[in-house]
Amino acid sequence: MKEDIHCSCKNPGSPLDATCELVSCAHGSAPSRTDDTFHDDDTHISFAEPFCPNTRRSIVRILRAEGWIVNDGGTMVAIRGPRYSTRAESRWYAAQGWDLISMTPYPEAALARELDIAYTCVALVTDHDVIGDTPWPVNQSIVEEGLEANTLRLRKALLEAVAAVAAGR
Repeated sequence: MKEDIHCSCKNPGSPLDATCELVSCAHGSAPSRTDDTFHDDDTHISFAEPFCPNTRRSIVRILRAEGWIVNDGGTMVAIRGPRYSTRAESRWYAAQGWDLISMTPYPEAALARELDIAYTCVALVTDHDVIGDTPWPVNQSIVEEGLEANTLRLRKALLEAVAAVAAGR
């Protein structure tokens, strides 16, 4: 969404973002209770820091050592897919100062928190939505192009990162 976040479809090899804030937008309809909790009651969890800072620091360090350009920090807005944002929504998110739009981290981050699992997010940036000369509208083929350019390389780096985190490095 922001122009200084590297886009894998235009710059293969440098598209990572390790975010530390999360904004959930439901596009006018709140997620149902079964979508975003394992609890059947009114159990509340702290979600002030949706991603584990220790795991994030380790992954950022390891990915940088592997040659990735990593944007460490920022705010990701989580939208409910499978539809992409409208032009107006994307512009509004950018006007709020939010850095990245994703369908991935919610409810996964909240569910991981409920289970006390150290969860962090590594996002491959696939497009710049409505910023600059990015093709509009974003579509599945644009997203797939960005993912395919980096999936194998990222998988290798993440396997190394998981081993290092598990070993306490």
